[in-house]
Amino acid sequence: MIPQELQGTWQTNDPDSIYSGTLSIGHDRITISGYGERQTPLFGDDEKRPFRNYTKGMPLRAYSEEGILFIEDGGFWVNGIPFNYWYVDSPSNFGTVHFLRFEFGGRTETLRKK
Repeated sequence: MIPQELQGTWQTNDPDSIYSGTLSIGHDRITISGYGERQTPLFGDDEKRPFRNYTKGMPLRAYSEEGILFIEDGGFWVNGIPFNYWYVDSPSNFGTVHFLRFEFGGRTETLRKK
C-alpha cells in the first residue's frame, strides 16, 4: 500500500530539466508517463533518465515501505527506489507544496504534487 500523502499526480519540478514526466500514484498502483528514451540527449547518459526501464502509460502495481518505492513490472517486482518526501507551507499561494525526490544514476529528480 502507498501512504495517502504520496497518492496523487506528481510532475517534474524543474522546468529546465532535460527529462520530464508524470507519476500518477494511487493506493496500490503507479502510472509513469513521459521519461521516454527520446529525452536522453545525444551522447547523454541514459542511466540518469528517471524510470528508464519501466513500462510507461499503464498502471503498474506498487507499494511503499520506509522511504522505498517498489514497482511490479512485467510480472516481477523491481529493486526498490529510495525516495524522500517532504512538504513546505507556501505563503505565496496560501497552501502546502509537496515534493518527492529520487536519484537516478547520481542525478537528482524532484517532482512536485499537482
